Amino acid sequence: ALHRSGATPLHLLGGSVRGLTGACVGATVLRALDAIRVDIAFLGTNGLTVDRGLTTQDPDEAAVKSAMCDAARRVAVLADSSKFGHEFLISFADLDRIDVLVTDSPPTGALAGALHDRGIEVVLP
Repeated sequence: ALHRSGATPLHLLGGSVRGLTGACVGATVLRALDAIRVDIAFLGTNGLTVDRGLTTQDPDEAAVKSAMCDAARRVAVLADSSKFGHEFLISFADLDRIDVLVTDSPPTGALAGALHDRGIEVVLP
């Protein structure tokens, strides 16, 4: 739909498409991300904790998400509150790499304090 709209240039990263999530992964994507700089990266996560930051269960997706953080001037995380306090196998970004958290419910406890201490903006509906 974006391509057909002609409203803005569309750039694709390439790589292999992971069947479960439809995410592009692999060396081709990592090389493409290493060569670019974007204003803002919007990322999802499977888990968000104070100690491990953003986590996921797939190492290939974690590598791409980490490279996306490196390529971005700002990082916005899109995570509903069910992700708070859960951690998975691979950490791909510390809390210090996050600029904005877009979520459905305010974080509480230690997570709320850690986000506040780091100046991370929390955006709610």
